[in-house]
Amino acid sequence: PTDVRLHAALAETHLEVDNLDAAIGEYKIATTLDPKFVIGYNNLGTIYMQQGEFQQAAEAFQRVIQLDASAAEPYVSLGWIYARQGKFDLAKSHLQSAIKRNPKLTAAYQCLGEIYVQQRDIKNAIATYTRLTEVQPQESGAWLRLGVLQLNARQVDAAIHAFQRAIEADASSADAYNNLAWLYADVGVNLDSAVELAKKAIALTPVASNFDTLSYAYYKNILYQEAEAAIRRAIEIEPGNQKYQKQLAEIRNANDTKRK
Repeated sequence: PTDVRLHAALAETHLEVDNLDAAIGEYKIATTLDPKFVIGYNNLGTIYMQQGEFQQAAEAFQRVIQLDASAAEPYVSLGWIYARQGKFDLAKSHLQSAIKRNPKLTAAYQCLGEIYVQQRDIKNAIATYTRLTEVQPQESGAWLRLGVLQLNARQVDAAIHAFQRAIEADASSADAYNNLAWLYADVGVNLDSAVELAKKAIALTPVASNFDTLSYAYYKNILYQEAEAAIRRAIEIEPGNQKYQKQLAEIRNANDTKRK
C-alpha cells in the first residue's frame, strides 16, 4: 500500500481502459506518498485537462514546475489553459518560458502564434511562426500556417515561398498545393503551374474547395469550359454553396463574352 510505483502502475492501467476517475485516485495516492513524484503530478494535470477541470490541471502543472525547473511541457499546458481562460499575458509568459527551456518545442510556438492571431497581432504571429520554421524546417504545418498569415498581411512573395516549403516538407499536403495554386491564380503568375498544383490537391483530397481552386486557375487561364466543369464538380459536392453558384454564372458570362 505504500509502494508509489505500484499505485502509478495501477493508474496507468486504469488509463488504458479510460477509467479516468480511478486513475486520478491512484495518482493522488502516489503523490501523497511521494510529494516529489513529478510524473504523477504531470499525468494528473493531463487527465484533468481531458476532463475539462482546468483549475485542477493548472495546480498540477504548477507543482511540476516547482519540482522540475527545467521542464518545458508543463509551461505549454499552462499557457494553453490560461489562453483558454482569456489570460493572454499570463499565457504568453508561460509559452515564452517553455520556448526558453526547449527552443524546438513545436506546440509552444503554435500556441503562442495562435494567441497573437486571436489578438489580431499578425506581426508577432508571423514572427512566431517564422521562428518555428527556423527551428523546425520540416514542420509542414508551420510553413502552411505562416503562408496563410503572410497572405493575410499581403506579403505575397513570402507566402508563395512558405507554401512551396510546405510542399517540400510534406508532398502529401493537399492544403499546401491548393493554397499555392490559388495564390498563383489570384496574382496572375505561373498560371500553368496553378492548374497542375490544383490537380495535385484534388488527387490527394477531392473536396469542393479544391475543385473551386482548379476552376479559378482555369478561369485565369481563360479556359472557361474547363473552369465550368471544375466548378460544377464543386457544386455536386456542395450543392447549397451559393458562392460556387455565383462563380458558375460568372464563368458562363465570361465565356459568352469571349464567343462574341
